[in-house]
Amino acid sequence: MKTTFQHQKIEQHIRSLKDHEKYNGSVFVAAQGEILLAKGYGLASIEWGAANLRETVYRIGSITKPITAAAILTLVQQGKLQIADRVTTYLPGYPQWFGVTIEHLLTHRSGVPNLVMLPEFPQFSLLPHTIDELIVAFDDLPLNFEPGTQFEYTNSGYILLGKVIEVISGMTYADYVRQHVLIPAEMKNTRLDDARMIVPNCATGYELDPAGKMMRSAYIDMSNAHAAGGFLSTIDDLYRFDRALRSNRLFDHHLSQEMYANHSQPYGYGWFTSIPPIVFHHGGINGFTSTMFRHLKRDFTVIALSNRVTPTTAALGQKLMDMLIEC
Repeated sequence: MKTTFQHQKIEQHIRSLKDHEKYNGSVFVAAQGEILLAKGYGLASIEWGAANLRETVYRIGSITKPITAAAILTLVQQGKLQIADRVTTYLPGYPQWFGVTIEHLLTHRSGVPNLVMLPEFPQFSLLPHTIDELIVAFDDLPLNFEPGTQFEYTNSGYILLGKVIEVISGMTYADYVRQHVLIPAEMKNTRLDDARMIVPNCATGYELDPAGKMMRSAYIDMSNAHAAGGFLSTIDDLYRFDRALRSNRLFDHHLSQEMYANHSQPYGYGWFTSIPPIVFHHGGINGFTSTMFRHLKRDFTVIALSNRVTPTTAALGQKLMDMLIEC
């Protein structure tokens, strides 16, 4: 009866947002391993009238960062890297970052300027770039602060982590993550986005123009997001990621605890942290927004993916987690 009541409340809230055109996407809610809701709302393609489904594929933006952080921890598990290592141990060609450690990158405490905030990034991002070309775009900029002294969210740090993964493994970032994170977690519909790929069930991204009229999102070549925000995924695949992390399938319990620790309030390794023990991440990239909340002790998981640029997606994730906690 309680589960039915939870489902009804959750469904009613999402339906209200959808009916008022405040949310469009797919939502997944689970408690103690029981799926309470997993379905789509609104349209994946306005042009074709195609509905968002449970299986719809979305760009997840910065929810890529927890995946990259997990890949780094698999290298720690293998004994190939230490969190305290200097970045220059693996990228010796960048002596300007001698004081930056892997942990600084994971926790956004490196001081490395954020690539996407550079004035030239909107034009730069229209063309494809390799990971080395992305690094060149910010490698001659001074650090914003001494590493380890402040928290400042930066995509550049996760791009550097992607490069570290490639150097240590001898594989591309995409191949390493697929072999050591996606396959073990059974995430069959998650991949690094590529404009040349045909992706079944993939949603089209939309945003509002200044007059409030719906339009297709501005173009970005997704190579520019890379290890900081370049993945496509589904609500079910992200739940499989959640289950793989909870069961220590990717790395041992000790590393899992380190992942969620408050190394740099308010961020652990790839996750924002809060009290009670909830970790979360939001994502936003041209045409898409996403959110993922995980209550670590009570085993609640909320995932919302949207093919609209809207703050409602993050707010929905928080609201649904609050509803689970209150029940």
